[in-house]
Amino acid sequence: MFSLKTMFFDKSWTDIKETTLRINFVSISLQLLMAITLTVGLAGFLTMGTDLWDGVIVSHAVSLERPDIYHEWFSEAGLFFTPYIYDAVYIFHEIINYETLAKLFTVLFLILSALEVGHIASRYFEIPRQIKFYTAILFYLSPAWVLYYSNIYLMHSLTLFATLICTRYLLDRKALALCLPLLLLSFQQSSNAPLSISLILLSCLYQHPHTKDRLINAGLIIFITAGFFALRKIFPTYGLYATYNEIHLKNIFNIGSYLKLTKYYAILYLPSLAAACLALYYRREKKTFYLFSILFLGILFNGVAYIAVNKVPGVSEIGLMHGESLRFTFTSTVFAVLLLPAIWQSLAHMPRLRYLALASILIHACAINIYAHEGKMKEVLFQRGLISELKGLAPLPYCAINIRSKGVGTLTNYEYGDIFYRAYGDTNQLPLGDSKDPIFDMKELYGKFTKESYKKKYFMPAQMPNCIVDMNISTSVGKWNAGKTFAKYLSGKGDSIVTVSISEMSRP
Repeated sequence: MFSLKTMFFDKSWTDIKETTLRINFVSISLQLLMAITLTVGLAGFLTMGTDLWDGVIVSHAVSLERPDIYHEWFSEAGLFFTPYIYDAVYIFHEIINYETLAKLFTVLFLILSALEVGHIASRYFEIPRQIKFYTAILFYLSPAWVLYYSNIYLMHSLTLFATLICTRYLLDRKALALCLPLLLLSFQQSSNAPLSISLILLSCLYQHPHTKDRLINAGLIIFITAGFFALRKIFPTYGLYATYNEIHLKNIFNIGSYLKLTKYYAILYLPSLAAACLALYYRREKKTFYLFSILFLGILFNGVAYIAVNKVPGVSEIGLMHGESLRFTFTSTVFAVLLLPAIWQSLAHMPRLRYLALASILIHACAINIYAHEGKMKEVLFQRGLISELKGLAPLPYCAINIRSKGVGTLTNYEYGDIFYRAYGDTNQLPLGDSKDPIFDMKELYGKFTKESYKKKYFMPAQMPNCIVDMNISTSVGKWNAGKTFAKYLSGKGDSIVTVSISEMSRP
């Protein structure tokens, strides 16, 4: 029986030729697995033919040719630059389908962000090109990016890339006049500011040991911090979003939130943590301990922006049909995937162990990614099925539609509104998600959303309906296995997925 030390240190355990063959086999197998995983993901992104979550608001505004709707929305949320990102796509919506074009740009900037993460890995670690590539792939495979099934994340994809490349140029002391203002614009996603700061701090430790460089970096951090809060002051939230993303200091010191964030990353990157523990066991050096401590602190530091507004990712949402909390991990993921090159570097004297670690990390990442895609595909399938079923029904009356679901979670009112709009081409019904008191909820909605643009934004009829219809929805899509899900999804068909029954109309 061999010990780990014998297996991974004793060169007589097997000959070099056999080791090389095994490594090549592992490499080819990993590349094939990643190719399959990436193909499934891209097929899911680019063939959905619908939108999810907040993305339906922009999609609806584009279909109405009312960019003022999303301009007002983002402005109220303090996102002064974001509407112009969508304007760039809106300009071409009559030539290329908006949803397809938004998807292409989202995936493009995600790929560019992954390449930048690869540059970061090679900047701080002594690794071959192969590990740089695998680090970029590991970043791309994060289940957080599966949220990009909603086109609302085009903004996040673009600004994350802008943050990474601008920070790299600042650290290289290049194009400062261009990158500093662009970096501020990238703070439309608030968590990008801590990401930029943490990368600068990492450079102070590993690349900029001289006092002059550290003073420049300190100046950059001050500029970023001051610029972030200045922008929040100049472009405050107002209207419907008056209290949106309010920062509370008590949240920052909530230990429970950090433990939840740690739990998420412990599950998501379990093989990386196990390999890191082995590296610490066999390389009992302060340098190795400091390296992994810095990366772990980087993960937590990049979670502060979300924790400050009391938003923490839910582990259970990784494979669920609904849920958007994984967006709270976008920037922490940069530091989480840096565990891979750190492990590779730390296990330099244990070649077999580090190849085993590499294989385990990437296989686990592929499995999680497929699982996450399966969940979102089921959500798209449910929407396709409901749209198909609604088209086959007799036209619904112009009432409030109180929706009760079985086998699927309750959507937001505006997600139901988008489904009805795609089925009927109008907004004459008011969908309500399993309301206990429809009359009260209708009055509250029309009391809150008084402006015409608000009603258009949230798929509301101009006048409050004076009747109520109960709709029961049932589906088994949530119980489908992966094979059935992928086959049905790629077929593009939406029939025989959802059953709908309608009650008699009632009046208040």
